[in-house]
Amino acid sequence: MNPKPHLSFAGNLLVFFFIPAMLFFASCSSQVEPEIPVGSWSATQETTVRFKAPREPFRFVSDTVGIAVNIHDDGTVDGSVGEADFEGCSIRRNRGNLGRQLNLATDFVITGKLRGSIFPQDTLVEKPISMPFNMKDNFMDGAIFQKNGMGIFPMVNIHLARQ
Repeated sequence: MNPKPHLSFAGNLLVFFFIPAMLFFASCSSQVEPEIPVGSWSATQETTVRFKAPREPFRFVSDTVGIAVNIHDDGTVDGSVGEADFEGCSIRRNRGNLGRQLNLATDFVITGKLRGSIFPQDTLVEKPISMPFNMKDNFMDGAIFQKNGMGIFPMVNIHLARQ
């Protein structure tokens, strides 16, 4: 029989003291959470849509389309991806100071739906979406994901310029 592996004194010290202390002090930092960005951003980018016809495998269709995002003071979001419009979309903060320091998640996320076809080959007229992003130098950097039940599919990596 092999003996059960065990941590040394230094390993125990690391696991039970140093790591929790580091996380505690990182969470106590005085960083200020970023304000919800209000304004308009846009770009033209290649977007991919995933869809499935009955008894067929998933298919992917791509095209280059305009993307526009408008964030309002009250947290509502409108805009478009190609010919599809944002519907029932809102923005919220997606992480706190500790998450930011550990580079987990993104600062913000927009959730809601896209209503309409993005481009002529897109056969889905309603797509639940999630759009996690960070703000950097007046650019909105992140991605738009198409949600499908428990699945999530990346449609486009965004790099939108402030208008």
